[in-house]
Amino acid sequence: MTRFTISYTHFKSAVKQEIVFEDFLPIKTPEDVEYIDYICEPERIKIVESLIPRYISTKIYYALVESQTCEHAARMSSMENANSNCGEMVKYLTLVYNKRRQESITNEMMDIVGGAEALRGT
Repeated sequence: MTRFTISYTHFKSAVKQEIVFEDFLPIKTPEDVEYIDYICEPERIKIVESLIPRYISTKIYYALVESQTCEHAARMSSMENANSNCGEMVKYLTLVYNKRRQESITNEMMDIVGGAEALRGT
């Protein structure tokens, strides 16, 4: 018997996704279900033949939507981390810039005071 398996990423939360391998065909039926022979109109085989394509397309669509949701969540998490890192880098570089500027101002003031003292001494 041929077996088809579909794999996709299942969305658990914004930071957690898991890979799912699910048997796609043949369709498994629960073993504890009691079957009653109903009279079906149209015949049961025609109903099943019309439902199987819908089941397959719905299952594939579900897998695609789940995978796309996981991709968007991963991108959102990545962009949040990049934004946070950028904020930290801006704070660090602002601090370094302010220290360098203060150092430059202090050196210029020392040059001015040193020049004034030299003029006073002569």
